[in-house]
This record gives sequence, C-alpha cells and structure tokens, in this order.
Amino acid sequence: IAAIGTAQTQPVFINSGSLEIRADDTFTRWTNTEQPRFINTGQITKTAGTGTTSIVWPIDNDGSIDVVTGTLNATGDAGAAAQTGSFAGTGAAATLSLNAGKFNLESAQFAGNVRVDQANVTLSGASTASGKLTVAQNANVNGAGSLTHSGELAISGGIFAGSGTTTV
Repeated sequence: IAAIGTAQTQPVFINSGSLEIRADDTFTRWTNTEQPRFINTGQITKTAGTGTTSIVWPIDNDGSIDVVTGTLNATGDAGAAAQTGSFAGTGAAATLSLNAGKFNLESAQFAGNVRVDQANVTLSGASTASGKLTVAQNANVNGAGSLTHSGELAISGGIFAGSGTTTV
C-alpha cells in the first residue's frame, strides 16, 4: 500500500496474505457510527517511511506485524477473540506501538522494539517477548497469563497488574 485511504461504512478488511505498507499515512474511518475491523491472519510489513503510519481500525492479529522502518501505531478493540499473532519492530530505528484500545493476547510474541502506549493488554495465555518492550504512561498490562521476556523491559508510567506472571 503506497497510500492508505479512509473508509465510510462498516467494512471488515481481511489480510490473509502479505500486505506491505510503503508510506507514512493513516488508515482510518470516516465519521460513521459503525466500527470497522482489520483482521490479520497473514503478514503485515511496514517497509518504507521513517515517520509514523497509523492503523486506526481495531486490529485482530493472529498473523504477524513487522515494522522494518519508522513507527506503526496499531489500535485494539477488534472484539473479544484472543489474539495469537506476533508483534515486531525489527528494524534498527523501527517501533511497533500498541497505541490505543484493548488487546486480548492469548499466546502472542513480541520482538524487537515494541511499545504499549495508552492501550490495555490482557494476557490470557503464555506470551513471550525479546528485544525492548516499553510499557508507557496510560498503558495497562494485566491478566492471568504469563509473559516471559528475554530483553529490556522499560516501564515509564504504565501498570502491570493481574494474577499472571512476568519473568524478565
């Protein structure tokens, strides 16, 4: 995708293949009252642009999202289904940000530079992280699941709560 558009109805965008984002832009919705959804069971890769791309549609990620350059802001609240995908910011100056909304993660994987920023992440299964995981202000990581982290964990105003375990 070289330019990202705006939707005016309640669409469901399903990616079950390979989606390459090659621009710094915003994938958003018009001022309708119906909530669109972005379902990913394939591969989303941000390969160009050193700025920020925002997907304001709620994402349900059971595939993989990889940011090679720049920042990708992802929004949660795609329904109650547990997500099992991978979230990665693998480029040297790349960040994947869970920027807003709710993410129900059953057995997700984080790699590279991932930031939880103003989002509510509920861990319900065994999730793993490597690289740098930042839990920023107004972010909440909770639940009964576990998170095993083998990299740097930075908490800058965020909250870890719930009956689950975090191993660093």
